[in-house]
Amino acid sequence: MALIDVIIPCYNYGMYLNDSIESVLRQTFQDFNLFIIDDGSTDNTREVGERFQSIHPNIHYVFHENRGLPAARNVGLKLSTAPFIAFLDADDVWMPKKLEESLRLFSLQPNIGMVYTVIELMDNAGNQLSPARPCAPVKGNVFRQLLFRNRIVSPSSVLLRRECIDKVGGFDELLPCCADWDLWLRITRFFQIDFVANPMVKVRIHPSNMHKNVEKMVRDKLVLIHKALRDESKVLSDIEQSVRANLYLTVSRQYIDIGSQKKTLQFILKALITKPLYSACHPFFRETISLLFENTLFIVTRRVKRFIKVCLLMAKR
Repeated sequence: MALIDVIIPCYNYGMYLNDSIESVLRQTFQDFNLFIIDDGSTDNTREVGERFQSIHPNIHYVFHENRGLPAARNVGLKLSTAPFIAFLDADDVWMPKKLEESLRLFSLQPNIGMVYTVIELMDNAGNQLSPARPCAPVKGNVFRQLLFRNRIVSPSSVLLRRECIDKVGGFDELLPCCADWDLWLRITRFFQIDFVANPMVKVRIHPSNMHKNVEKMVRDKLVLIHKALRDESKVLSDIEQSVRANLYLTVSRQYIDIGSQKKTLQFILKALITKPLYSACHPFFRETISLLFENTLFIVTRRVKRFIKVCLLMAKR
């Protein structure tokens, strides 16, 4: 039995899958099995997966009907038998010491359940993007911190003990946009975590990334936080209103970015009603109000210009 099982879910990312697999094979730590879970792809994913499977005895290609990313990861978890589990999205790549550096922290701290790494961002062609993902790493008992923000920004950066999955279960398939955040929250209720300070993963940013779908992301975030607060209501009573207000302000910020002023205002008001002073002092409140004012001013100015233009045309007649 290998020490680590690596799970790569893939849906129509055959164009990236070769680089992803190669980055696993280039690891300085080699005691692993790799499971490629094809989530009903219609591109060349099968061809790539079966080719690597035919060459490497520790690589296993599995096809199943399309059920979404969390379900594909869960298929990998059911096949896995190793004491440690790592995830890698099919469009991301690891740096050569990713597994080695993550395992080193487990050997130094036997009490931790999960390790993640800092990441770098790259574009569709693999070129590094700057600045890097703006998310300050956290470690130790971080359950409360993660309620306010998912600081473990990519499953591709995570290595965890099998004990974590045995304790809390796998990915929630009803939360396709936030299933990873949900799992980290459930794990950090019971386990401490740590991080590798150096970037060990390159995360690809491209038009088909799931996080682009704001409506689905918002729905999942609302369900996720409600679920977490419900399950730990007594323990979190002192911060419950702050967590909810923070969520509403985060959602309002997402809606202003896609130009939905009505929903932006709706969630700003929800935040102010939930916890007024906290919300009014929150950086997202100031940013969103500023952007809302700019957008409103732009729309009003454009309409005034159109009105003047129509008046001038009528005057010429």
